[in-house]
Amino acid sequence: MLAPHAGGKFPSPLRIFGLKGERTATLRYCEGCLAEWIGKHQTPYWRIDHQLAGVYCCVKHACILKSVKRVRSERYFDQTVLRLVGTSDEVILQRVTPSEQRAIEDIARRSGLQRAEDRICRSTKMYRDLLREAGFVQKNSRIKHDATISAWFDYFGQEYCHVTNMTAGRVSKWLDRLSEHSVRAACPHPFMFIAGESFLEH
Repeated sequence: MLAPHAGGKFPSPLRIFGLKGERTATLRYCEGCLAEWIGKHQTPYWRIDHQLAGVYCCVKHACILKSVKRVRSERYFDQTVLRLVGTSDEVILQRVTPSEQRAIEDIARRSGLQRAEDRICRSTKMYRDLLREAGFVQKNSRIKHDATISAWFDYFGQEYCHVTNMTAGRVSKWLDRLSEHSVRAACPHPFMFIAGESFLEH
């Protein structure tokens, strides 16, 4: 269960592993998992893997997650699933194509594995090699930003990129981090490396 922060209160809105600019800020859950727990008379709980940055799909049930709308209760430290889920909760992504959903499922799978195995991001050289194999690197070793970003948006879809705040600028900064010609670049959120792996290895 989630533990309260200092002072005995949860932050509002509730979230665990936030990504700056991410447009869904509350706890997420899978209707399939919820139905399964209730059917087996088990106590539902918040799955950590469903709260990871950019994870909007349940790998087990291959369905898009819902985000809770109900305001947290000040009466309880233990914000259980059944206290917060409601009929007004909405599916986070509503207009994804089958191919986009497969990409989103892959993000969820890779994120869960990274958390479970405590993996660190791969070397920048590996990502450059993948970009080169995909035809996104010029002969002078410079990355083709526009072509990469366009293909990135096609792979994940506009809605997912919007909700995760994967803008052209954010993807471009991630590519700058990988560039052989980059002298200094801010370290992107680990989610960007997971998304990059999914995009380049699909």
